[in-house]
Amino acid sequence: MQYTELAAIAFIASVLSGMSGGAGGMISVPAAIYLGFPPVTVLASMKFSGLGISAGSFMRFRKEKNLIDKKLALNLSIFAAISALVGSLLLVGLQSNSDFIEKLVGWVILFVLPFVIFKKQLKSKDGKAKASKLKKYSGYGLLSVLITLQSAMGSGIGFLQYLVLNKFVGLRPTVAIATRRTTQLVVAIVALAVYIRTGLVDYKMGLTLLLSTYLGGYIGSHVAVKKGDDFIEKAVVVISFIMALSLIMR
Repeated sequence: MQYTELAAIAFIASVLSGMSGGAGGMISVPAAIYLGFPPVTVLASMKFSGLGISAGSFMRFRKEKNLIDKKLALNLSIFAAISALVGSLLLVGLQSNSDFIEKLVGWVILFVLPFVIFKKQLKSKDGKAKASKLKKYSGYGLLSVLITLQSAMGSGIGFLQYLVLNKFVGLRPTVAIATRRTTQLVVAIVALAVYIRTGLVDYKMGLTLLLSTYLGGYIGSHVAVKKGDDFIEKAVVVISFIMALSLIMR
């Protein structure tokens, strides 16, 4: 029953994440902790979720012409691999501090929520006209930091990467979503390699997440393509806020 509930929650979260460019971890991570899984195991095994939703989204986006910036995705993948390695090693170093990790997840979600709420005001409709070289390089630096944090904490940080690609690098919203999903395949693979080697992964949880999020990521990305760039799911904000406060206060 525990794994069945996790599969249902992960599927819903991945659909929402596929639609909005991220933030699914703000639901699935605290939900898994509440279902009784150890925080470190959750964060490590959730990389299967990242692998599933990124693969599902990529398979849908690749059907659209000129939606994935292939050159940028390839360059970002190099930075993503290094940042993912650093972030995953950071979590390995924190694995004995379960209470600290649990509360940190809550605070990270609360930090990300304002960016989700004000998504329309923050994103740039036509970023290409506004993205100078300095702005782009600053965006690449921010992406490296965010990928490091995502590899260690998860919890919706991927949504901030989407905003950086849109606001700093100058990608149209849907292109930013598609390009980020491509680089996330590299992040998930590198992080999983570290977590598997250190014995932090629950394989039953990982398989459950992989299957449910692959399907959810494909469906969510399909909706994003059909509905357009302005879609945002307000339910993510409400549910994530309640879960984050609960983790911090319990």
